[in-house]
Amino acid sequence: MCGTSCALSQSTSWTHLSQSAAHISSAQIAPVSLDNHSWSSMTDHNGHAVTFSWWQTPIVHNNRVYAIGESDSTWGIIAYEIDTGNAIWKAPVPSAPLLDSWSSLAIDTNNNTIVACVNTAVTAVNLTDGSPAWSAALFEPVVNASPVISDDLGDADRLFITDYSGFGPGSSLYCINIDPFNAAANAYQPGDIVWSVPIGQASGSTPAYIDGIVYVATADGWIRAFDATSIAPPSPLWETQSVAGQGFFGGVAVTGNAGSRSVFAATYNANGSIDSSRLVKLDAETGAVVWTVPSNRTDTIPVPLPNGQVVVSGGLRGFGTVPSIALYDDLGTSAVRVWDSALDSWIDLNSNNLLDPGEYLDIGGWSSQPVVLMNSQGERASMYTGTLSSGAASFGIYESLVEVDMTKTPSSAEFVTSSSMHAGASAAIIKNANGDTHVISIGSSGLSTFASSCYADCDGSGSLNIFDYICFGNLYAINDPSADCDGSGTLNIFDYICFGNLYAIGCD
Repeated sequence: MCGTSCALSQSTSWTHLSQSAAHISSAQIAPVSLDNHSWSSMTDHNGHAVTFSWWQTPIVHNNRVYAIGESDSTWGIIAYEIDTGNAIWKAPVPSAPLLDSWSSLAIDTNNNTIVACVNTAVTAVNLTDGSPAWSAALFEPVVNASPVISDDLGDADRLFITDYSGFGPGSSLYCINIDPFNAAANAYQPGDIVWSVPIGQASGSTPAYIDGIVYVATADGWIRAFDATSIAPPSPLWETQSVAGQGFFGGVAVTGNAGSRSVFAATYNANGSIDSSRLVKLDAETGAVVWTVPSNRTDTIPVPLPNGQVVVSGGLRGFGTVPSIALYDDLGTSAVRVWDSALDSWIDLNSNNLLDPGEYLDIGGWSSQPVVLMNSQGERASMYTGTLSSGAASFGIYESLVEVDMTKTPSSAEFVTSSSMHAGASAAIIKNANGDTHVISIGSSGLSTFASSCYADCDGSGSLNIFDYICFGNLYAINDPSADCDGSGTLNIFDYICFGNLYAIGCD
């Protein structure tokens, strides 16, 4: 199986942090200008004020947006209509996030539920109305890690999450059943902990899942792979300490076809300069280190792209570093940095050989998860990332969201193509069944979306040509909901006629 990690998708859902359980934070969607603000909401379904958990990624499915927020002194999952911003329901969770945790939600599409991991509680509710579905209690609290959910294990799909051990080696990786009891195939009730295994020290260690294997990186520098189908606590399929003396405080991304997959992760080294940490690539089958390359310190997940490049967001203001986005070329057995947004825009105005504020392009950061949109030919790409608030060293909010043109360099005046003060946190991006593209992010205006529509530009190239017909035909062939051009609920010849008519009209 290829799974979700092989190539760009049309992304009608954004079910996890970094889009999917494999954490491939990219999609084949035409870019959306952040000048196209659609709506912002700071209220719940009762019209009461909401304070959202900063830095979380909103989750999107079936034209609804979901986020964790507090209203009326109660934390909960809140659902919104993507087209209007109207709040639909709020489902409470037992407590507030610990240590301002920015854990994101995850959706179980097979069982129509959405799951929050807040403090020691795992809470699943129905997507339709927010009614309780199941719950579980962890041994230790969750801090900054987000859950991942399998959808290809038949009657025995699972949720995976890690807890937080502070500065000690007491963390665990949990495997929790999410499917109904089945005496023959799944002897667990939803919410039952199937197993847990010790993984050392962890904080923000979001697992990744694909094709029956779960991968996790930890704060003590290890990356491990486990059999996700096991019903007993498994030993690692492999474990690798890829960078001595440096730890991982974020998740991993898994990409490639079965038999030739790769795992990407990046470390956070609290000492040193803008390149004192490491971006690493491992063989997903064996755990062997393929290459490592210097990078900025980060808690984010690297973004491997289908054109052989990798994006990393990292850094903070002070402590020897600055916020930046870096682009790397994966050369197979080695990697080289193409550009760094801070270093390649830097003009040393006072000749002190230091990256002072105002001398470089200040975007990205250690907790700003970037998202990349590319067309199917790979020659057009936009990236969305945040900008830390003015004066904030590390823990400030991201006061704006920016779009950059990745075909340009940071020194170009055309590198930043749009920005908005409405949002700033890690974004979710989807193209719904109507062909509308939405960028969704949390910021000073609450939960905000930016939208544009050009259904006929199927491949997101910015121009209409034969590749759009090929793109539409491919979507139609796999019964993708976005191929229902006429909105009839079924795919048939009228959808081809509809697409042809929209193509003839063109895009503004």
